[in-house]
Amino acid sequence: MSLGSGLGRNERETLMNTKQTVTSHEIRQPVKRRIIPTQRLNPAWTFDSFVVGPPNVMAFNAAQWVAVARTPPFNPLFIYANTGLGTTHLLHAIGHHSAMTHGKTAYLTSAESFTNDYIVALQNRGLAEFRTKLRNQDMFLMDDLQFLAGKDRMQEEFLHTFDALHNAGKMIVVTANQPPRRITGLSTNLKSRLESGLCISIERPDRATRVAILNRRLDDMKETLSSECVLYIATYAGWNVRRLEGALLRAVSYKKLSGKDLNLASLKHLLNYLRIEDLPETTSRRFRQKLK
Repeated sequence: MSLGSGLGRNERETLMNTKQTVTSHEIRQPVKRRIIPTQRLNPAWTFDSFVVGPPNVMAFNAAQWVAVARTPPFNPLFIYANTGLGTTHLLHAIGHHSAMTHGKTAYLTSAESFTNDYIVALQNRGLAEFRTKLRNQDMFLMDDLQFLAGKDRMQEEFLHTFDALHNAGKMIVVTANQPPRRITGLSTNLKSRLESGLCISIERPDRATRVAILNRRLDDMKETLSSECVLYIATYAGWNVRRLEGALLRAVSYKKLSGKDLNLASLKHLLNYLRIEDLPETTSRRFRQKLK
């Protein structure tokens, strides 16, 4: 994790140790919501539905800080993680919360959509309108920046957009699968801009966090599974949250469609598609040793 030079010791301690500044009753009071003229926000991806644990608490607190504070002490915020660990969820949560608390507009996009929108604007002689729409928002949220790697023209366009927004005091939040310095094919100028704020990672969830995620999803579905079944899924379905949720959905669907309670033996048979190479590293190593 890399902290921007503009973030002082007190702010770092606040980010690590407190959440009350961004979860108080006062800041949750709704205000008139303005239209967000971009990709549709997923109503399920809010701060309330994000399961917080040691691997992601710093990124979660930073995202809330951005959504709540009128002038965060860092800009941009760059969050990086392997796929399926919640970066997209946090982007949507920022968009939801900033609109509800401050009535802010946010341009939410992905690097791929940004590229496609630019091409369409170029073909239709609408670049001026495209740029105006991007730069007139209160916040700019981009997912999967790594897809701009090697696309020099798009990086240049994004760099100009970045500078215009940053100079106007608009908040920028970007996600990727790696920190900027490790994304091959990204320009030095763009890397420098992205690393000028707060760069923070989401680590793979530990087993306790995976169990918490599964239990939260069960609550959302108003379903139940035995604790041993939940623990089995958390242990053997791997660290990718989407895969965890997929395994859970398969288990719950079997229970509902069959009309039978799901015991551990049935669950093991149901999830026999799991392969050793897909298991968490420590578990995989243990199984490989047993096979030798």
